[in-house]
Amino acid sequence: MDTEELEHGHLLAAGPDAGRVVFIDNSAAPIGPKRWIFDPTQPNASAWNQLGAFPLNAQASCNGHVALQNGNVMFFGGGPGCGSALRQVWLFDVTLGTWSTLPPADMLCPRWYPTAVRLANNRVAVVNGCGGTSAPTCTSGPVPNHEVYDANLGSWLPSGLPVAWTSFACADVIACQYLRAHLLPAAPGAPNGYVFWIGGTGFASSPPYPPNTIQPSQFLDPGSNTVLDGTSPTGGRSQNSVLLIDLAAGGLRRVVVVGGHAASVSPVLTWHYIDNPSPGTGSRWNPQGNGPDFPPGHGRVWHDTVIMPDGRILVVGGRHSADTGLVPPDPDATSLSNTQELRKPLRRNPFDLTSPWQILAQAQTPRDYHSGALLDLTGRVLSFGGEWSSVHTTDPSRADVEIFTPPEFFSTSGALIPQPQILPATPSVIPYANDFMIYLAVPPGGPSVFSSVSLVRPGSTTHAFNMEQRYLRLAFSEVATAYDDQTGWTAVSLRATSPADATWAPEGYYILFAVTPSGFPSAGKFVRIPS
Repeated sequence: MDTEELEHGHLLAAGPDAGRVVFIDNSAAPIGPKRWIFDPTQPNASAWNQLGAFPLNAQASCNGHVALQNGNVMFFGGGPGCGSALRQVWLFDVTLGTWSTLPPADMLCPRWYPTAVRLANNRVAVVNGCGGTSAPTCTSGPVPNHEVYDANLGSWLPSGLPVAWTSFACADVIACQYLRAHLLPAAPGAPNGYVFWIGGTGFASSPPYPPNTIQPSQFLDPGSNTVLDGTSPTGGRSQNSVLLIDLAAGGLRRVVVVGGHAASVSPVLTWHYIDNPSPGTGSRWNPQGNGPDFPPGHGRVWHDTVIMPDGRILVVGGRHSADTGLVPPDPDATSLSNTQELRKPLRRNPFDLTSPWQILAQAQTPRDYHSGALLDLTGRVLSFGGEWSSVHTTDPSRADVEIFTPPEFFSTSGALIPQPQILPATPSVIPYANDFMIYLAVPPGGPSVFSSVSLVRPGSTTHAFNMEQRYLRLAFSEVATAYDDQTGWTAVSLRATSPADATWAPEGYYILFAVTPSGFPSAGKFVRIPS
């Protein structure tokens, strides 16, 4: 494939390419970044379809991106660097397969490495990043404000003016790019939910890695446009993974921080979590003392994390130290992600605090900074991209995709287990706070007992950070099971309850899975939650 490294990936959930991934590389001007559609069901080169360059022939990489209610994908800002950050917004129309710039929707502030967060009511908050002084509230360097785009109105709120934050822990440009931000469900005093974040992409660009680059958790109230401080995990970290896992059935909102750096070049082996986080000191982080740390040698930064259909966390790729130029290079080549330890994914159940980390099959390709990983419609994981260090030039940047099949997909003999299918009779549109039926057909030899039902937001990832990472476990019950003696197929019907409102699950598309006790999922089905 004629391209540079794959840097941005988004799983499409609507239109003729639903189930495929749109990739954007980081080609520079005058050609501009190339766009590709990848079909994970096709082998090798036949999986790729090049779509051409962006409407703007500029290096529009390092942007933020999320999907709207109708499945169209918006890309915000980016650029070749902080001093040349862009204000432009791009839209990918999933029905027509076309790209367009939205001049009326340009951001007021240029933003390089911004984070985009889907809010309720088909709105998007674009937070922070690095940019220039194109408006009074824009700053050179870190941009400590946010803008909210209303896709229903096609305009920015309020009145197109970014809201300056009165309190924001952003001591360094690098540390505050790609804030690990997610929308938390509504809570007392915050009917619109909170945009929660902790940490960013990196540390200060020079030693001694000052501790003030470790941000506490913070909360943006999109209703009042205020930023409130929360608490921090012990020791803090950056270049980490922050995951939002909602157990909608029980009302639990759990945020998990996995790996990353403390205030040194050594990776953190621990993970932390916080339940039902809120501003102030009322909610506290739980240190990883209730279960095992990462196995020795497996601590990592710039790793990708994927929430699997059963809620388990899969950690993919990464490296032992940050040496791409953001911090001084690590001279020890054996500490990078070509080590066997870091090419082996790790997996853990975040709800069972005594469960160990599992070490899974080794990947063929090392992946770290600029890499991404996405859950596909079958419950497999696509791992792509990755940038190699400037001091290790024998291994180029990555423009390929590797597909990981979890062990539950295989029988003890090594054969693939027949995967249950969600039938078309299952509704494609699921209103909030409603019961709905799930109809499954289980092939001969496939499992017909299910222990969980989940909705997973289609991924939108770049730089080892998924801006659409969201997992919801639904309350459900079994209605009926019928075995057909003649065909060997089993029909299963389940009744599940949809999420309560748009702060639990912002409007748009999700992947519906029914999962067996072993963690083996049915093939997923795209469903849409309307406003």
